[in-house]
Amino acid sequence: MKLFIYLSIIILVSSCQSMETQIANEEIENYNMAVKGGDPIEIAMEAGLVAEMFKQAGDETNYLKWKEIAKEADKKAGLDFDY
Repeated sequence: MKLFIYLSIIILVSSCQSMETQIANEEIENYNMAVKGGDPIEIAMEAGLVAEMFKQAGDETNYLKWKEIAKEADKKAGLDFDY
């Protein structure tokens, strides 16, 4: 019985993480559409959302990659404020 519970928890956790990764990948599609549209503020917003989705998924590598993309997009949109 304990083995069944452990396996169920593992499956649940892995399916949640893959769902979060899928959402991040869908957000990349939105980012790509924004790039085609050419609006710098929309591009910056979408890049930030992609970074946050990877952060929620626990994917540090892609989070850091997209965080840098978002910073560059912010600069191009004139949103690079120093706090």
